[in-house]
Amino acid sequence: MADNKLDISSTAAEKAIDMVSGFLKSIVKEPLQELGGMLTDRIRVHRAFLQAKNVAKVKDKCEKAGINPKQLNMKVLVPYLDAAALEEDEILQEVWANLLTNYLDPNKTLNTTVYPSILKDLSSIEVKVLEYLFKYEKEMIRLSDQVDFPQKVTTEIASNLERIGLIKEEMLFSEGYAVKKGDRYDITPDKILGTRRYVMTNFGREFVKACTRDGQ
Repeated sequence: MADNKLDISSTAAEKAIDMVSGFLKSIVKEPLQELGGMLTDRIRVHRAFLQAKNVAKVKDKCEKAGINPKQLNMKVLVPYLDAAALEEDEILQEVWANLLTNYLDPNKTLNTTVYPSILKDLSSIEVKVLEYLFKYEKEMIRLSDQVDFPQKVTTEIASNLERIGLIKEEMLFSEGYAVKKGDRYDITPDKILGTRRYVMTNFGREFVKACTRDGQ
């Protein structure tokens, strides 16, 4: 049976790294030797290839959009390179490239450095759920035993997105009511009830914006 994993030779990886090294040098202040260390010292050839592949995507997006890249915060670059080295999913590869391009775009105002750490904790299906909620602002997602994308998701998916603060459960307020007990009435306490339906938070919307490039 054929092996579906990429088999990238060291020569091919070196060429890929060389291709993007000039671009990396233009967006950070640190010596290029340190960047080379990030790309090669502690990783296998396959991981280096995935990193270079994604940086090449970013370079292409910047060139097509006419972006003159601004200096990049190392708190963004390091987690980006670490995540790109492990990511083979094409959907997430594209999202990572969009995110870094937006950090480099002088017309964007991405000041927070937390987005890379959030994205690395998401699966492609979770990204699709977020994109759905962003596109259809009045829609909700519901819990289900089986994923029925995009409106029904498992507890695992919803819990992860809620943990990060990207979605929140819609709650219902139930006022207390009188219950007769013999010759008197007892007032039941007010309750806040979960609906098992989730909507996007404001932070979730900002995160999706940070990971999206219009027309790309």
